[in-house]
Amino acid sequence: MPPKTAKREKAFEYNPALDLKPGRHECDCQARVHELIRNCLGCGRVVCMQEGSGPCFTCGGLVCTKEQRELIESGTKRGNALMNQLMGDKLLIADADSERRTKVNDLESDYLNLESNSYLTPEEREAILERKAELRQMRNNVRKNMIVDFDFVAGKVTEQKECPIEVASDPVLQSILQMSSLRMKDELSQIQSNPNTQTISCDQFTPSYDTSKSKLKKTPKVPGADIVIENIFGENDEAFYADIEQKGYCLAVDQPIASFIVGGVRKHIPVNEDIRFTGPMLIASTTHSLDENVIKDEEIKAKKRFKNAIIKFPTEYSTGAILGRVFVEDCYTWKEYSDEFGKNAECFPKDGFVIFVTKPEQLPSPIPHIPPNEFYQINSGLRKTIQHLLDPYFIG
Repeated sequence: MPPKTAKREKAFEYNPALDLKPGRHECDCQARVHELIRNCLGCGRVVCMQEGSGPCFTCGGLVCTKEQRELIESGTKRGNALMNQLMGDKLLIADADSERRTKVNDLESDYLNLESNSYLTPEEREAILERKAELRQMRNNVRKNMIVDFDFVAGKVTEQKECPIEVASDPVLQSILQMSSLRMKDELSQIQSNPNTQTISCDQFTPSYDTSKSKLKKTPKVPGADIVIENIFGENDEAFYADIEQKGYCLAVDQPIASFIVGGVRKHIPVNEDIRFTGPMLIASTTHSLDENVIKDEEIKAKKRFKNAIIKFPTEYSTGAILGRVFVEDCYTWKEYSDEFGKNAECFPKDGFVIFVTKPEQLPSPIPHIPPNEFYQINSGLRKTIQHLLDPYFIG
């Protein structure tokens, strides 16, 4: 009988999943090396056993296993004790940081201080402060009121939430700022047209030198000084209208009117909705089929309005696409529009509203897009793409 051979010892194999550092440490293994705890519900971070249950290393939200989550949500003493244990470090840090505990976040005051403009008159500044106080009171009243819908068929009771009142889109504040801008433009034009005034503008000052001590020649007037002065006086209110542009408002218009608008041929747009804001707005074309007779008729009307001037009409009218951007100046009812423009009207609606637009900007090429409604908001990704095409130096 052959002798039994000795058993071979198994070679040692290193298992990194078992080699865990004591405590919670940040790990980038994405649960490929260590066992998975769970994904963070706040930021989506993959949390492994090395990071352990507790506050997320990215956003600070609580990350724990399914069993621990069920115990915490049960509301029992054990669940509360587990919650305090997992979030203990975060609570201790927050308690020790007195500066962060006593910080007041007033986003409204930090974001948009309209009354801080040094070029406003005392009356305009007082009007802005009064209107902001009214809006603040309106928001408080909305919070106090509670509207409940009773659905007797489905047997449900739901609370109806009111739309937030935003300072940036308030028409009263916009009208005050527009009147202030017009006033400042008038003052600037008077200063430039009256050379005898005591106020000296930037481009009217010419330095004098002592020729006995200096041989420097007189420098010519700096080009573009007028543009600098206009920027100082805030002609376009770009900072104020930036918030409107961030909302991504878009208007769907039938062709060929949509192409005429972004091309600067049309400035009056009949709409069904009351669009009460002033600022940038995108123009999209609808998916309705084109009629050659309608196109020719609109081109003839445009030539008559421009008194047979040479107009470069588009060679192609794209449907179902975003064509460009315009600036909404005002919105009229059809009766106000008829009284305001009379014979100079570009359209003759029998109902609805008419918006007046300026500063047309056409995209290099139309972006395919199917409008869901006549007036709507586009998503942030598409808005940033259009912003980069129209403003190459945009950072956002």
